[in-house]
Amino acid sequence: MTEKRLNEAMQANLPEAPKGFDERIDQMALDLAAGQARGVKGTRGLRTGLILAMVTVLLLGTFTAFAATNERVNTWLYEFWPEAATALMPANTSSVKEGIRLELVSAEVQDGELTMVFSLEDLEGDRIGPDTTVDATMEWEYVESRYDAEQKKLILTWNTEYEYYKDRDVFELEVALLTNIHEYHIDLQPYLKEYGDKATLIPIREEDIDPAEEEEDARRLKSRKVLDYENGLEIPLTEYVMLSGIGIGEDGALRVQFHFPVHHREFVRIFKDRNDPRDVGEGSYRVYSYSPYDPWVYLYDTGDPDREGLPSMKKYGYGLPVCWGLWSEEESTVPEWGGNMGQHEWMEFTFTAPPEEMTEEQTLEAVITEQDPPIIGMWTIRVPERLIKKD
Repeated sequence: MTEKRLNEAMQANLPEAPKGFDERIDQMALDLAAGQARGVKGTRGLRTGLILAMVTVLLLGTFTAFAATNERVNTWLYEFWPEAATALMPANTSSVKEGIRLELVSAEVQDGELTMVFSLEDLEGDRIGPDTTVDATMEWEYVESRYDAEQKKLILTWNTEYEYYKDRDVFELEVALLTNIHEYHIDLQPYLKEYGDKATLIPIREEDIDPAEEEEDARRLKSRKVLDYENGLEIPLTEYVMLSGIGIGEDGALRVQFHFPVHHREFVRIFKDRNDPRDVGEGSYRVYSYSPYDPWVYLYDTGDPDREGLPSMKKYGYGLPVCWGLWSEEESTVPEWGGNMGQHEWMEFTFTAPPEEMTEEQTLEAVITEQDPPIIGMWTIRVPERLIKKD
């Protein structure tokens, strides 16, 4: 008998359990499960007979109403007949919002380790891919994600010690949002060869130092010289990032300067239960802030064996970038953050000990990440303990 037929047969005209039946059948089910019913020993043969007897009662309809409403009885039934238990007490193991479906794939315990696997699938387009990241929480623990190219799904996996959760009745996975971050690698050597010998340095203008800067930071910026950003190159590298300058100044340092014509941050209010996301007066929510762009510059030996640490970066005198410029006029006021938040308009990277001549032995590149607006859905799945397969 298929789950569909079970569901139709058992859900149709469920009888109403008589007064006091809940307590009696509840205790009976627990006794049967423990092999403690009057005059019955917990042998395998008798246990099988008792199961068949209970199934017979179930099909007669008397037990059906209770198994459809009582978690403990349904849990006991699920151990032997999961199709029937699921049909009687369906579990909400999927959630579809914003055209994206979150679904439970499996939940099991092996060697004391509880593993739950979920999938995220775009039902409307290609908004999920290798660059997709997910904001997901499961009992306040880490949820690993990976992209399955064959299925075009994002697979979420939660692993934990079952011992800590064995008394839990239900587990909840919450996925707040999905983001797609694109990474661009741009070779800067051609720009250095073309414009490097034209580099000149100027002080940062007083009017380009944000009044909100800390006093010490403002003093440092006033004493700093940077590439001539008043006459910047303005070469577009990506949608948001311009190459404003590149070259070796009179102090012998190699500089790479970026300009962000649209310098801003984005703020999104995420509502857990919302009818209108613009109505901040209703429902609980949290604020998500992100920058649509983030550039970085790397100068290192092309054959550096440590591709993660890049120790040759230090050899060339790499230092943290300096940022300046007024906040965006389109800055967002977010009370939860205690004020206005924005982005600087210029950023400059410096290498104080560059090679005398750049060759193929060195790599000079810009790595720019850009983030699409997040997909907010607040997908939630509650997994009853009874659905977890035990080893």
